[in-house]
Amino acid sequence: MPVQPANPMNVRVQLNRRGEWEIALPDREDPVRCKSLPEARSVAHERAAQINRCEIIIYDAYYRVLYRERPAGAAA
Repeated sequence: MPVQPANPMNVRVQLNRRGEWEIALPDREDPVRCKSLPEARSVAHERAAQINRCEIIIYDAYYRVLYRERPAGAAA
């Protein structure tokens, strides 16, 4: 299942069928792909800090929430 689009208030990270981590960003139609979770988490934090009132949500292969955070740089 492809990564679901992010709503304007979150950055979604989830594993795709090829074993890549996809990051859905509110300002992009196509996801950003990363080879590792640490790389995907770093990109997600970097982008979320630029979005007002944003939340990062990381899902596992079964769409369970692994990690959820509102970065300090994102205004509340």
